Amino acid sequence: MEFSTAEMESVIEEKILDLVHIRDRVRGQFSEKEISDLTFSVMAINVWNRINVAFKNVPGSADKAYGLTKAGLS
Repeated sequence: MEFSTAEMESVIEEKILDLVHIRDRVRGQFSEKEISDLTFSVMAINVWNRINVAFKNVPGSADKAYGLTKAGLS
């Protein structure tokens, strides 16, 4: 499937408008520091998820090492 330059620009402009709308809504609810803290938290979670995928870690496999067995989730 091929897209023309005009079609790609249209999609990009639509996504930018979506992001601007989301940014404005977030700024109405959170301070700049809270937005920064939230952004870095999401980035950290993303990195840990990517590391776990790369190393093929099984979810919950390290629970015993960290004393997380008391919840009885396994």
